[in-house]
Amino acid sequence: MRPVSEVGGRRAWLRWLAMAGPIATGVLAALPAVAVWLDPVLRPRRRRGTRVVVGPASALRDEHPVPMTVVGERVDAWERAPRSTLGVVWLQRRPDGSILCHSAACPHLGCRVGYDERARQFVCPCHSSRFALDGRVLSGPSARPLDELPAERTADGMIAVRFARFRPRIATREEI
Repeated sequence: MRPVSEVGGRRAWLRWLAMAGPIATGVLAALPAVAVWLDPVLRPRRRRGTRVVVGPASALRDEHPVPMTVVGERVDAWERAPRSTLGVVWLQRRPDGSILCHSAACPHLGCRVGYDERARQFVCPCHSSRFALDGRVLSGPSARPLDELPAERTADGMIAVRFARFRPRIATREEI
């Protein structure tokens, strides 16, 4: 026969194992759900201002700006959309041949800015902000000029834009 202390130790060990087993199983079963829930927080932040090809350089006109839709990958929390409309840009050819690119989102509230050919100005339909062709504010409630974005002509004759969004209703450009 074994001593009583050994039997009590074995029973305590079995009791501990009987409790720890189901707890460990529950924790292991919950790990995938916790990982999915924490994925947006733990995922490395994507580079802001992704470079996107928007169209051919041959589409540019000397007489007026041309709107082009920016299509690229959008990742929001758990959702990934490979070909989504990210926004619209206004492109102009400068006299030196370089490309001037403005976001079509009004810095006041983010409404889409249009182009008035007769006045040769950008106009926001929401609150009548008006912008010159170089993007500066001519009138209206906008606190800053149109947001300029870097654009370049690629080797194959396309236009690539570093597209970004900026926080509306503030006087400084703050990327979001």
